[in-house]
Amino acid sequence: MTRSEEQVHVGTEKVQTGKARLRKYVTTEHVTKTVPVQREEVRLEREPLDAGDADATSGADLSEDDAEVTLTEERVVVDKETVPVERVRMDTETVTDQQEVTEEVRKEQIEADMPDDVDTDRDRDRNSDSDRDRDRNSDSDRDRDRDRNSDSDRDRDRNSDRDRNSDSDRD
Repeated sequence: MTRSEEQVHVGTEKVQTGKARLRKYVTTEHVTKTVPVQREEVRLEREPLDAGDADATSGADLSEDDAEVTLTEERVVVDKETVPVERVRMDTETVTDQQEVTEEVRKEQIEADMPDDVDTDRDRDRNSDSDRDRDRNSDSDRDRDRDRNSDSDRDRDRNSDRDRNSDSDRD
């Protein structure tokens, strides 16, 4: 007779959990800067002549004359240029966590029924072994009953889930 049992093999698989995306868009903001600007203004200067200024007195005749000065000022000029300021890219990082997994496994149990009418020294030794086996077997019987109850509970849950799924499919 071969005794079998379930064994749990735990591994991992990669599944897609979401997507990340970079999106570039343009916003507008107001920038205020203060710039110094210069301008020229006209100022009249008068100075009295001395008798020693012969050049200025040589044209004693009365006449009309014009003098002109060109005035300048600075005006603000705004120029914009686009310059790269940073590079942005996405990368992934693998983080390892620990996750505990709990699963029920089923095991077959084997019990032996021994005849009680044989009573020899060897059988007595075997009977004491049988008593130990019987004690172990009664523990095994309880475990098996508990496993059967768990199996029937699990089957009932599966049937209930299947009924719910078929009901939702009809809706």
